[in-house]
Parts: sequence; structure tokens; C-alpha cells
Amino acid sequence: MKKKATIGVNVFNVFARDLHIETRNETSTFLQSTNIYYPIRSFGLNFSYNFGKMNFNAQPRKKKSIKNDDLKQGEQQMGSGQIGGAGQG
Repeated sequence: MKKKATIGVNVFNVFARDLHIETRNETSTFLQSTNIYYPIRSFGLNFSYNFGKMNFNAQPRKKKSIKNDDLKQGEQQMGSGQIGGAGQG
């Protein structure tokens, strides 16, 4: 199939009936013991097929740059005293 299809198999805890989790907390005055049994057994089969073509080697688009020409003009005007209405009659 020209490397477009994949098949996968997954298994979890297939040889035991339950998943057993045992914890024990003990101090000089306290004892806690927990036994948990989860009835879990899992197996599966996966099938995936890719169609179409994705090109990850394409050149990235150029980002548009921002030109701050208005700031440059404003700085020149401020330096020559044309901005700001204070003191003009």
C-alpha cells in the first residue's frame, strides 16, 4: 500500500484476571493497608490509513513586517517644534 497504512496491536494485563494494587502505610501508632483489585484486561487492534499528501519540507511564508514611518515623521516634527499647541498665538 505504498507505506500509507499501518497496523498496531496493544495488550494490557492479558495473563492475569485482575490488576492488583497493594499499599501499606505504617507508623509507630498507625497501620493502614489497602488491597485494590481492578478487573481489567485489555487488548486491541489499530488500523490507520493516510490519504492525500502533506509536504512538511515547503518553505515557510515570509512574515509581513510593520513599518513605523509615522513614528519617524512624528519625531522629526516634535524636534522642529510643530507638534503641541502650547505657546502658539
